[in-house]
Amino acid sequence: MQPVRLSCAGYVVAFHSDSDEIDESEENGPEAVGKRAFDTLRRSLKDGNHLELESIKVGLRPMPEDGYPIVGFQDHVKGLYLTVMHSPIRWRR
Repeated sequence: MQPVRLSCAGYVVAFHSDSDEIDESEENGPEAVGKRAFDTLRRSLKDGNHLELESIKVGLRPMPEDGYPIVGFQDHVKGLYLTVMHSPIRWRR
């Protein structure tokens, strides 16, 4: 199952991360993939049949090529400081 969390406003927010599955076709467009993910979520939760789909949003998450976060000032734009990473990355010591 994909990551799920409860928002501050009380909404269930689910993330579907298989961007390779999304394309421009009707079968695999953002709306169709979002609805399939929602159906999976409903089946996975107790009383999930009471959930209602409010919206589907599709975006790209930044993912550095080497998988490591990009943190620091950049040479190409003066004064630009970046912190870019894929959200599931966790810092460890």
